[in-house]
Amino acid sequence: MECISASAFHPDLLYVALGHIHKAQKIGGEQRIRYSGSPLPLSFSELNYKHQVLSFEVTAGGIDQIMPIEVPVSVPLIRVPQKHAPLPEVIQELEKLPDASTLQPDLYPPFLEIRILLDEPRPGLRHQIEKALEGKNIRLAKIDVKYPSRKAEDNHYGNMEENLGELTPEEVFSRTYSAQFQSPPPQELSRLFKQAAIEASQNQDQA
Repeated sequence: MECISASAFHPDLLYVALGHIHKAQKIGGEQRIRYSGSPLPLSFSELNYKHQVLSFEVTAGGIDQIMPIEVPVSVPLIRVPQKHAPLPEVIQELEKLPDASTLQPDLYPPFLEIRILLDEPRPGLRHQIEKALEGKNIRLAKIDVKYPSRKAEDNHYGNMEENLGELTPEEVFSRTYSAQFQSPPPQELSRLFKQAAIEASQNQDQA
């Protein structure tokens, strides 16, 4: 909750084991003050991180013979693909994953993170992904969707706050969508938004 100095821990404390941070590390360059780290991965950001426990001896002068011991990963984490890619390419990669028939009885299926690059929202995306994973020796844990970066010259969103009072709800929706997805909203989505805006306005008038 607070940022404190390593000097806050009294010198008589031979070993201080701190929690919450997943990756083991020393504090203030001192061997005796450490974040212990988690013994197993808790996030896909720890995909290539070697989790560990520490072995050491307590002596009269402190701790000695510190030795990290790597903790084997019992449930692997898999990321497909390594970089965000268009959906058709991702589906092809998913189809190459091993089938459930290859699962060894004493092993758990890996957890899977999927990285997809989209140019617009796809309401049925998860269903499509789950369809491609049917019969696979895998457990879907996360779908990480990324959209093209906003262009510096794109000013659809830039001055919207200044002119918000002059814009209709449909214009606000259209500009926000264009700023995020680099393309105008689909006609059907615009129609549904307009319908929802009319119903909301009618309900407000009745209230």
